[in-house]
Amino acid sequence: MGIAAEHSAPFHSAGNGQIERQHRTLEEILRSMVDPDQKNWDLMVPYAAFAINTAHHRTIGTTPFFLMHGRAPRTLLEELS
Repeated sequence: MGIAAEHSAPFHSAGNGQIERQHRTLEEILRSMVDPDQKNWDLMVPYAAFAINTAHHRTIGTTPFFLMHGRAPRTLLEELS
């Protein structure tokens, strides 16, 4: 499959740009969801991860959820209609 393992130095943020970009996206989503006192950020992580995994990614041409499960996710909006 042409997969090669790449190692990066721990605690060195410039070592892995893809992960740093993903963390920035996660931080932006959490910043918009958490309470002003920031005490509920840990409860919002699953919702933020779902938002990221169900968003269409231009580079892969689909959603990460679809790649993992082979189908679109079932959402509450679909259940209500």
